[in-house]
Amino acid sequence: EKYNTIVNTYSAEGEFGFEATKVLEGRDWQSGESYSFVLKDKDGNVVDTQTVDKDHTAVSFKKLKYTQADAGEHKYTITETGTMPSGLSKSEDINVTLTVTDDKNGNLGFKADYSNNGTITNTYIATGEVQLEATKVLEGRVWRDGESFDFELSGDGIDTPEIVAVTETNPTA
Repeated sequence: EKYNTIVNTYSAEGEFGFEATKVLEGRDWQSGESYSFVLKDKDGNVVDTQTVDKDHTAVSFKKLKYTQADAGEHKYTITETGTMPSGLSKSEDINVTLTVTDDKNGNLGFKADYSNNGTITNTYIATGEVQLEATKVLEGRVWRDGESFDFELSGDGIDTPEIVAVTETNPTA
C-alpha cells in the first residue's frame, strides 16, 4: 500500500517601516531647503534614503520585509547626510534596535527602540565677529605723556570681561 505524505510548512511574514522626525531649533525652515537621511543596517550598508522639506518633516523609510527566521534583535542607524547650512549643527545619529517576534500563529510583531526619541534636531547658532572702536576724550585738563587708561569690555554673552590698556600721548604736543 502506498501512502501520500502531507507536509505542512510554517511561515510568518511581516513588514516594518522606520520613521524619524526632523526638527530645526533657533530658526525657521528656509524656502527650498531640504535634508536627506539614510537608513543603514548593522554592517553600515545603506538600506534606504529619504529627503524631507519644510512641508514634510516626517522621515518615512520604505517598509522592510521580515520572516520568522528574522525573529530577534536587529540594529539600524538613521544618519543625516550632506552639508549643513551655515550656523546649523549636525544632528546625532539615531540608533534603532528593532525586535522582531513570532507568535507562532503566522504573525510577526515589531518593537522599535529609537535613541533621541526618533528625532533629528539641528540647532541654529549665529556666529560672527565685530571690531569695536572707541575714542577717549579727556576734558578739563591736558593729556600727560605716557598716560594710560584701562577700559573694560562687558555685556551679555561675555563670560570674562576683557581689559584693554590704551596708552596715549598728549595729542597737542
